[in-house]
Amino acid sequence: GAHTPDGPTASVYTQRGLRRPRDTIHFTIIMFTDKGIPDKFPVSVKLANPLGKIVYQRNLSDNLMGLYSVKIPTADNDITGSYVVSVQAGLLEFQKTLMIETIKPNNIKVSWSIAEKLGMADLKNALELKAEWLIGYPAAGLKTSVELNYRVAPPVFPKYREFSFVSPEFELPSGEIELRSGILDSKGMLNIPGIELPQTFRAGNLNAKLITKVTEASGQLSVDYFPFTVHAFEEYVGVKIPNGLYGGKGLERGKEQEVSVVVVDRKGNPVKDTRLTAELYEVSSEWWWEIHSGDLSDVATASYKRQILKRKLLTDRNGKAVLKINIGNYGRYFVRIVNEKNEYETGDYFYCGWSFDQKEGDFVNILPFKAEKD
Repeated sequence: GAHTPDGPTASVYTQRGLRRPRDTIHFTIIMFTDKGIPDKFPVSVKLANPLGKIVYQRNLSDNLMGLYSVKIPTADNDITGSYVVSVQAGLLEFQKTLMIETIKPNNIKVSWSIAEKLGMADLKNALELKAEWLIGYPAAGLKTSVELNYRVAPPVFPKYREFSFVSPEFELPSGEIELRSGILDSKGMLNIPGIELPQTFRAGNLNAKLITKVTEASGQLSVDYFPFTVHAFEEYVGVKIPNGLYGGKGLERGKEQEVSVVVVDRKGNPVKDTRLTAELYEVSSEWWWEIHSGDLSDVATASYKRQILKRKLLTDRNGKAVLKINIGNYGRYFVRIVNEKNEYETGDYFYCGWSFDQKEGDFVNILPFKAEKD
């Protein structure tokens, strides 16, 4: 929509976001002012193709309570891409982008010699793709490129949905890798020696996608997407903080309570006799006003962690262990759990107690500073 200070306000909409050549575009304009729109109010509509050429133009004046309806035709041979509709009503002028695309099915199907669920070691093995025309013949001699799209995501195990299997301290990286470009052999095959990721991962699974583009002799592309999951670890560690009295994850002050830990394999089965290291940190958050020269000022913040507990745990036959802790002070805390066997790490933040449990003086310190020189 658009608006002028002392003039009309306008909004536009169409029945869908994507169209094909030959479709009729049903374009609607709504004009309104505090005093209403006259029955005869001139509006100009223009449509420009992706090259900037005006391919449709119409002047309107008749409206129904400020409602204008325009049917914009398109042809089979119209070029595809982003079209721009320009609407002008007096001093008011605005534009809307319309997408006109040709939707073509793939003529080539692609299959891969890998499973939909892999281990990290499996990525080192050679991969092989096979491309065939839809009628079954090998797509021999065609130019092909393969790209890997990946992102790290927290693993999900249906029996342990309440557990956190990735530490909030970790960033979950993502990226793209060009694996290979080449020509399909006489059997429509293309070999890839293996996949080498640019970085290592301390937690989580890898959700990946192989994107294959096969270029036909006519120049048309057939694009295939093959999604798969890489289990980066043989064992995963999860931690569960109990819910507090006031909602959210939290513990009570001055009372021994339990934080639950579980270790599972890639299929979600519990793993017994796993040695773990558990650490508890007190998190301090500080903020202050920084006043610069003139009237400029802003808020600066910083967080610090101080280790207050470290213990060894061992999972039972159900793959579970318990960390018993008793915290006396209100505040924010962080628990960290590490599998000593594969260094898989998880953790979570939580609060202990409630702010009104302690005196205000325990939290606020006012320290005024003044520089001798600007």
